[in-house]
Amino acid sequence: FLFSASQIGNCSFLFSTSQIGKSSFLFFTSQIGKSSFLFSASQLGKSSFLFSTSQIGNCSFLFSTSQIGNCSFLFSTSQIGNCSFLFFTSQIGNCSFVFSTSQKGNCSFLF
Repeated sequence: FLFSASQIGNCSFLFSTSQIGKSSFLFFTSQIGKSSFLFSASQLGKSSFLFSTSQIGNCSFLFSTSQIGNCSFLFSTSQIGNCSFLFFTSQIGNCSFVFSTSQKGNCSFLF
């Protein structure tokens, strides 16, 4: 296990990593002024996961990806001012799927 935390002025950081058997984990979070960030990654056997979220001013972002066996998934969402976006894609075996939607003001789009 490894753990580290620090605070410098109005900035704070936390970092953690661990390995248990064949599984490994990583976690990182920080706050710099009014901006915040979080990152997490893990591997459990043959499955892997990654997650990230951040907020910068009035913009927020979320990203997630995972692989479980021969299946993979990706998810992303963001908000920038009054605009929001969502994206999802997956692959299960030899089949793949994509979904995307966005909204700006009172207009919305779907793909």
